[in-house]
Amino acid sequence: MKILTLIITLLIISSNLLELNAQTTEIDSLENLLQQHKKKDTIRINLLNKTADKLYRTDIDKTLKYAKEAGELADKLNFTKGKAESLRLIGIYYWIKSDYSKALEYYQKSLKISGELGDKNGISYCYNNMGIIYDYQGDYPKALEYYQKSLKIKEELGDKSGISKCYNNIGNIYKSQGDYPKALKYYQKSLKIDEELDDKNGISYCYNNMGIIYRFQSNYPKALEYYQKSLKISGELGDKSGISKCYNNIGNIYKSQGDYPKALKYYQKSLKIDE
Repeated sequence: MKILTLIITLLIISSNLLELNAQTTEIDSLENLLQQHKKKDTIRINLLNKTADKLYRTDIDKTLKYAKEAGELADKLNFTKGKAESLRLIGIYYWIKSDYSKALEYYQKSLKISGELGDKNGISYCYNNMGIIYDYQGDYPKALEYYQKSLKIKEELGDKSGISKCYNNIGNIYKSQGDYPKALKYYQKSLKIDEELDDKNGISYCYNNMGIIYRFQSNYPKALEYYQKSLKISGELGDKSGISKCYNNIGNIYKSQGDYPKALKYYQKSLKIDE
């Protein structure tokens, strides 16, 4: 029995390492392609934008570097779609850096170009990202408006991953407004899609949000269970931002339970990553 347990544990660890290696390998492959493809053309612009998008969870400064290069080259070649994407990615950089007015400025620039091109995907991404900024600024009606605009387009396109993200973000609005049953409903809808797609980032995000709802409802054991599920996936993915959020939220549980030394320990772990 002990041997069987050991074998299962080793298989799980191997699977997690393979998943993390796959993500690292994808980024390495894209950066290698950039090294090989020096020609200043639209292929390089697309590679730069794709690499920038893959990196924003783990190396946001590289995201800015590649997105800026893509934008400058897109200007020279008059490649407007590439320019729109580079602007959106620069907006993500400022979002991660908590400069929300600057992020919104870049999203609006990207939205304008995407609208002129009739690029529904680009328009939907901008709506979603703008909704996030309004959410962070506490303008919930405006945030909900933009999330629903994005959702409508994603449904038209049949983009399940995009639909899931919209559901999650709409859930965030109801959470912020204190409507916990409705928030949980949207998180569960999002989780169902992410599980179908095997989207680990999405699953982790849903778990974290569901943990927040259970904490607000004072169901601390359930909240801790979901935070730990989220933390496990974030660790496997090397998602530093996700790990930090989980540590902070786990700290909130221990604080709510009056275990201040343990809460402080998790806040310090979160702070170290954020710094």
